[in-house]
Amino acid sequence: MPYVKESMVYQREQSKTDTMLCAKIVYDKELIEEKFGKKKEEEYKNLIWEEIKEINKQLPVFKHIKKIDITEEEFKKTTTQKIKRYEEMKKIK
Repeated sequence: MPYVKESMVYQREQSKTDTMLCAKIVYDKELIEEKFGKKKEEEYKNLIWEEIKEINKQLPVFKHIKKIDITEEEFKKTTTQKIKRYEEMKKIK
């Protein structure tokens, strides 16, 4: 997906005994508009979700991504350009 700048996969508790994999995706607004035209963020989320479902078909069930969040805002990073996961997780919860 060339219009995805960055992504981060994390787990979220679904119940006391089960977790699910989620992904937070940062998209490139110019590239996504070029490919799909000008749409609302929710429509972009649905288009990206369709591609994620195709990727999930190639993975074992326990590795399937079950939920996505999308944003234009880049992730906060350290000086070595690693994602500050703890900062991003605060925004998600």
